[in-house]
Amino acid sequence: EMCIRDRKYTLLLIFSTVYASTPQEGCMHSFTDGNFSSIVESSKDLWFIEFYSSWCKHCQWVSPIWTNLSLHYCGHPSVRIGQVNGGVQQILRKQYAIKRYPTFVLFKDGRYYVYEGNRSFEGFSQFLNGAGELEGGMEIPNMASWSDRVVWIVHRSIQEYIDVLNRWGLTMVSDGVKVSALVVFCIFALVVFPIAIRILCKAIASKFETKQKKELSLIHICRCRRYAVCRSRWSPYH
Repeated sequence: EMCIRDRKYTLLLIFSTVYASTPQEGCMHSFTDGNFSSIVESSKDLWFIEFYSSWCKHCQWVSPIWTNLSLHYCGHPSVRIGQVNGGVQQILRKQYAIKRYPTFVLFKDGRYYVYEGNRSFEGFSQFLNGAGELEGGMEIPNMASWSDRVVWIVHRSIQEYIDVLNRWGLTMVSDGVKVSALVVFCIFALVVFPIAIRILCKAIASKFETKQKKELSLIHICRCRRYAVCRSRWSPYH
């Protein structure tokens, strides 16, 4: 009887441990390009969002801490914890200029604040506890329509392109020249390149047609010769 009782306590302990280590439903919120604006940007609550990528080792290391943080604030009246896969949700990554993973961003009253502190449970908790005293930050971009999103994405893409060229050592070249080079490349890619492909396809097609015509003419000659031979053999005047 004691063995059975001990076994029950052991199973209960294992079950409680597994349940405590598993994120409860609704504690961790995952967002996409489509639902982020309607839930997070327009919310009156505090949203603490992790931008991560599946291949990032630092993201894998901080994942248990972030999960425990979501469990700790699960059911809180004004604090929400969420995450965005920046490797998949490219619009959000460009919208908030996410250049490294993981990046932690707090959204509050129409503004957002990038967390630069220690990546620990205590650091995250202290940051959230002092969120009421935060000042400054950056205004959340207005993305009311898809046209605004396209303009913003183009702007972010050009800025990333300039940053990459600067990292390559082209800091002496002005940004205007860099953008002009990008425009020329885009014109070549959208206009000249398709025309060149079309001319190449026509040349290949004409060469194939010429070869096919030669083969057909040879077949016709062979058939004519064979008909002439057969006719000469079976002719009564032969």
